[in-house]
Amino acid sequence: MKLRQISLPLLTLFLGVGCGGSSPADLQSAGRGASRDVVLLQGTLLMSVSTTGPAQVGLPQTFTTVITNPTAAAIDNVFGSVEVSSLNGTMSSAKASQGPCPRNGPPDFICFFGTMAAGATITVTSVVVPTDAGPLSFASNAGPMNDDTADSTTIDIAPSPTDVQVGGFASNGSPPRGGDFTYTFQVKNNGPFTADAVSFSDTLPAVLPVNSVTVSFVLPPASVITSPPASCTVTGQTVSCDVGNMPVGSQATVVIGTTAPLDPQTIVNTASIASTTPDRNPANGSASVTVQIK
Repeated sequence: MKLRQISLPLLTLFLGVGCGGSSPADLQSAGRGASRDVVLLQGTLLMSVSTTGPAQVGLPQTFTTVITNPTAAAIDNVFGSVEVSSLNGTMSSAKASQGPCPRNGPPDFICFFGTMAAGATITVTSVVVPTDAGPLSFASNAGPMNDDTADSTTIDIAPSPTDVQVGGFASNGSPPRGGDFTYTFQVKNNGPFTADAVSFSDTLPAVLPVNSVTVSFVLPPASVITSPPASCTVTGQTVSCDVGNMPVGSQATVVIGTTAPLDPQTIVNTASIASTTPDRNPANGSASVTVQIK
């Protein structure tokens, strides 16, 4: 996963590399592979970060940053920032127990804490909404000029369940013996979240050859995907399609051409789908189509 620079907007602006502060690039390098609550820079102030929430895509996650003045003297002009430093989260809000925290940009808020009394503690409560699964990194920093403390916290965000379904039909429910017909299966993401790494599989009964396979992909109007990602392979009687990531409202259609056997019989063909995203409705993850050869 790509990481945003940990910008430390106020501290970097006022301190600068030449004044003893750390550059954003230095902090980004220090934070690579960071685990939960890692202190990147240690100044006079003490800092710890904890998090609560479901750690799922689309559901709010709360980060609580606790800043403490451990000295016997007050510290003036304390300021800092909180931000999402990975690309899979959106900062929703930040509120401090002392001083304002206005938004500085989409990923971060700047906090003006003012004077911290001896032994005082300031708590900053930040709400982040994860937008994609994987490691999510949250960065905090605070301090007076030339004396900053920086912390990075990384948690694993799980995908939220979505509803991917498959349905199917035959071009002829009673194809003639030896006649050609097709199966059409439609894979659709009903939402409410993107379905990752969707795959389709159909093992035709032994009496049905796989004559042809085509796949098409329809995207919702607001999708950022510009080309159909789906592709299919055939191994013996099995048709396997890599549908890829499916945004909400997208649909893939797989059409399989075959030939009816020469003997009268009833044939049931079942296709199924899978995804790395949890399925909130597994019951519609397979579809069976029955044809009667007469």
